[in-house]
Amino acid sequence: AFQSEHQLRKLGMAKTPDVKLDVPIGVRRRDGSTMALHWIDSKAMFGSPSSHRQNRAQFEGYVNRFGPGLVLYWFGFVEELDVDPTVLLLQDLPSELVVLGS
Repeated sequence: AFQSEHQLRKLGMAKTPDVKLDVPIGVRRRDGSTMALHWIDSKAMFGSPSSHRQNRAQFEGYVNRFGPGLVLYWFGFVEELDVDPTVLLLQDLPSELVVLGS
């Protein structure tokens, strides 16, 4: 289950990701570790160093409010940007989810 950006705004939240997950999901990072995601934000752009830097404060706000999350860059991103342990960068939704605690 999840809450959409529209639903969160109805609750009075001014800064919201596209989706806030009611129950975190686990995904595997490139290094094989599992990351619990609490929110997803979708960006219809390429994640270049400059565009990512412009959005970083937005992502940090989501992390502070909701915990770690996922940013989907529709047109890819510079892989060297994926270094934040609290914000996972991907181009597509992960095909495999991990049961947390297993």
